[in-house]
Amino acid sequence: MSDAVLDDLTSAVEPEHAVRLVLGVARLGEADLARWWSSQGLNPAVAFALAGFRRTGRVVGAELMLLSAVRRHRQVLPRDNAVHLFSAHLPYLHWAQAHLAEMKTSGHPSLLEEFSEWSTAGAATAVIRRWRQDIGPARRSGDTVTSSKLSDPALLAWLVDGYLDTRDGELSVPYVDLA
Repeated sequence: MSDAVLDDLTSAVEPEHAVRLVLGVARLGEADLARWWSSQGLNPAVAFALAGFRRTGRVVGAELMLLSAVRRHRQVLPRDNAVHLFSAHLPYLHWAQAHLAEMKTSGHPSLLEEFSEWSTAGAATAVIRRWRQDIGPARRSGDTVTSSKLSDPALLAWLVDGYLDTRDGELSVPYVDLA
């Protein structure tokens, strides 16, 4: 991806909004909530398993949660041209990973504490819907997207909405193909 495209991406969506949404969807998909992937990185019932990481246990749990989401998406969409929320074509996954790495040194995982308090998929979905409003209306512009359109906040909104609007709790990954 060119530097110009990356510059457009960073100016189009506030990184903190994107990070919160990516991590929120990753938490929603965990085994104790929507059950889309098998991780339980932020499930309070298994927090003891990460207690050995005194300062960074929650962050390590969030990293595992994110890795599990990425792995599941690669299983569902094993094509390199698929653009989804956890895709390398968008900067959001990398921003979330960098944010978690920063948390290890800053020691302020308040967002992760909030995620740990989510006890039902419905409660998690309600919070993510509220956060989603920060990026404006959703819009999908066809089955393919060009690299110049990756910066459109409406694409991020549409991707997030796809997880929030799942039917019967089944994972249906919202995606478009890179043209």
